[in-house]
Amino acid sequence: MHLDKPIIRQEQVKDHIQVYNVVKNAFESEEYSDKDEQNLVE
Repeated sequence: MHLDKPIIRQEQVKDHIQVYNVVKNAFESEEYSDKDEQNLVE
């Protein structure tokens, strides 16, 4: 994959765990977080 040319596509079922983890990691150190934002991915 070329970083200068990202591929934009419809999300697929197999993407779920990666998206879930990105959201979880993004909010885990936030002070004003319920620490369950990753569950919105469902």
